[in-house]
Amino acid sequence: MSSTVAPRTGPPNAATSRWPAWARRWWGRRHRVGDWLWAGVVFWFTGLGQLIFAVGLLRGALERVLLNATGVPLDVAIMVALFVVVPAIASVMTLFRRSRPWLLLTTAVLMLLLFGNPFPAAMGIYSYAAWFPRRDRLVAWTSAMVLAWVIAAGGVPSSIPEFLGGIVAVSTLIVLPLCFGLWIGTRRELIRSLHERAERLEREQHLLASSAAAEERTRIAREMHDVVAHRVSLMVLHAGGLEVSASDERTTETAGTIRSAGREALTELRDILGVLRAERAPSETAPQPGLSDLDGLVAGWRSAGMRVELSRRDTKEFSSSLQRTAYRVVQEGLTNCAKHAPSAAVDVALEDGADSLVVSVTNGTSPGSEDLPAPASGYGLGGLGERVNVVGGTLTWGATPGGGWALRAEIPIGSP
Repeated sequence: MSSTVAPRTGPPNAATSRWPAWARRWWGRRHRVGDWLWAGVVFWFTGLGQLIFAVGLLRGALERVLLNATGVPLDVAIMVALFVVVPAIASVMTLFRRSRPWLLLTTAVLMLLLFGNPFPAAMGIYSYAAWFPRRDRLVAWTSAMVLAWVIAAGGVPSSIPEFLGGIVAVSTLIVLPLCFGLWIGTRRELIRSLHERAERLEREQHLLASSAAAEERTRIAREMHDVVAHRVSLMVLHAGGLEVSASDERTTETAGTIRSAGREALTELRDILGVLRAERAPSETAPQPGLSDLDGLVAGWRSAGMRVELSRRDTKEFSSSLQRTAYRVVQEGLTNCAKHAPSAAVDVALEDGADSLVVSVTNGTSPGSEDLPAPASGYGLGGLGERVNVVGGTLTWGATPGGGWALRAEIPIGSP
């Protein structure tokens, strides 16, 4: 009877992931090393069993077969057959105890029938119980070995001392290895289940921590939204009142620009909060800005008092993601100019090359450098760089030789 059941595997290697490479390599081969060690043990114990059980059984048969058939002396042939060949076969079969256990078990049953040698049977039963979960096949192999032993012994002993001696022998060489193998296999299964449970609990803990962090970020974002929305709403309200009550046309135009910018800021805040609340993304509910909106963006900053020149040489049809990224680059560049050089002249240029769109925002020195600059978070350029990297582009910025500042983005046209 053969066994096609997959053997039990050891516990996961998560505990050894921090070991050196050579240590993990040898640890993964420990069972193969154990097979070779057990093969050596089986060879010597099988030879000892042959010496104890098989010499008297086979001597007559070997005399009839080998006498006058070869030039090899009879005693040498007996020793080679009993103490070298047979133990070597059992030792080789031991190497397959985890991959093809039926080879060792079949060899053990045959050695019990022919020689009455129980040592390969003890190794076969122990290995099957320790490595394979099929209890029905384990019972079948155990029964076959006990039956083979009874046949090799000439049947059930008639006297009570011989019967008790046979029970002791079977218990020592068959039942005891069987129980030890079952204990080893059960322990291995328990350790593996504990490892899996620990890893599952660790994953659940990470998920809970991530969920708690996301909830906390959402809570903070909502609070920040309430604070910022309140302030911006007041700004929009006052700008609207100023637009209605002002008599100067320039003041009315400036108040209208402030009111429009405040409304746009409130709209973007609502979109961001909607994403944090796991609602539909803004890209699914509202149109996103593109290159066609640059004229309106520049006009808004001009109405606020900035000197902005826009030059465009984009004649191709670009993807929506590329247009949105280019718009954000110009928006961030103009915002930085308004914060740090409010009186400087700003040049915005778009050039489409063979395989990329180049967007640059350059400002000169500000004659109003004595003015107090607006507060900055320091995360604008970093976030913009991440946005450009997502579409496969590059973003660079730095001071110009004339004392100004330049922001340059190169976005591949074929970016997804």
